[in-house]
Amino acid sequence: MNAEIRLAKRVAQELGCSRRQAEQYIEGGWISVDGAIVEEPAARVAPEQRLRLDPAAVAEDVPPASLLLHKPQGADLAPADAMAAFLAPQNRADASGSGMRVLRKHLHNQQIVAPLPSAVGGLVVVSQDWRISRRLIDDRQRIEQEFHVEVARDVSPELLAQMQRMAAARHALMKISRQSEKRLRFAIKGVEALAIMEICAAAGLPATRITRMRIGRVSLAGLQPGQWRYLRSDEWF
Repeated sequence: MNAEIRLAKRVAQELGCSRRQAEQYIEGGWISVDGAIVEEPAARVAPEQRLRLDPAAVAEDVPPASLLLHKPQGADLAPADAMAAFLAPQNRADASGSGMRVLRKHLHNQQIVAPLPSAVGGLVVVSQDWRISRRLIDDRQRIEQEFHVEVARDVSPELLAQMQRMAAARHALMKISRQSEKRLRFAIKGVEALAIMEICAAAGLPATRITRMRIGRVSLAGLQPGQWRYLRSDEWF
């Protein structure tokens, strides 16, 4: 006879708590089985396996998490397995400063709420929090995004002025400035990232790299391509 039982049932028995509280302890990453944290309440455990509750444990639901990802240029996040690969725990930036523990539940059912086309790299936001989704979707016309654009040849003052006139005529909420001879800064509101490529192409200035550096007050700073971090509680777009 197989004596293994569900982890949630075993935790409830040993701690004298409800099954729901047991599930909260497990999903919160507070239960270890033979020294290894197990976050799946339906996992099977044998009688001889030893369980331990972290002394800091609290029985509460895992709150929704929002993550910031530095999407490499050319990467397509649409396939579910592509997103899962980027959000692997080992890709978390070391110095994220959030104080958050990486939990299995944080990395599942994440929705892209600030997408980028595959040709554009930089800051992407994924979230389980409806408040973040609503902010970035409903208020997108009012939230400024900053892009750095590397181009194939030098941008003269005359060419920059030409691009600024085109931007003003086509997109009232697009501002262009020059950071160096071959790098431009675009600040846009309510405009798709592909519009940047269109302006550059119309000026005969193909963009070789486009990177979203900022959405509102939240920046890409500290994230290398392929890395992610938690959105901190003190950050808001």
